[in-house]
Amino acid sequence: MYLSLPSGSDDIESDSVVPRQLQTTEDMDARLKKLIELKKEWK
Repeated sequence: MYLSLPSGSDDIESDSVVPRQLQTTEDMDARLKKLIELKKEWK
């Protein structure tokens, strides 16, 4: 599983974000939006 950290964070234990926790918006990059949606579908 891939984890992301908020910008400037160095605390992987407290600040990790998994892709399924991310929300998509209409104005975000289409490639990022597609990756998030695919990960949510894949479970």
